[in-house]
Amino acid sequence: MKNSFSNAKNLLQFRDFFKKIPWFLGRHSFGLILIFAFISALLGGFLFYNYVIEPKNQEPKIQEDLPMFQEDTYKKVLKKWELDGQEIDQPAETEYLNPFVNPE
Repeated sequence: MKNSFSNAKNLLQFRDFFKKIPWFLGRHSFGLILIFAFISALLGGFLFYNYVIEPKNQEPKIQEDLPMFQEDTYKKVLKKWELDGQEIDQPAETEYLNPFVNPE
């Protein structure tokens, strides 16, 4: 019996703790806004440095070997495009019925 009473007491303390959180945030809202603004400024400065300033200071990487033009692959792609174009240009063999016309 004592064990269930202590569990209920702990549950009430837990509930009271969560009831106090909004009041604490409301009383200290200005300080919290300042803290969050400072954290966001630090995060923004960090991201700005990493993605704007740091890449300007790095030397560009020069690729040693250039990619070669593969003419056979180019011809295969052109052939495929021609076949696809011919299929699109041909009229459809199936005729679809118009669902909006009353068949008589």
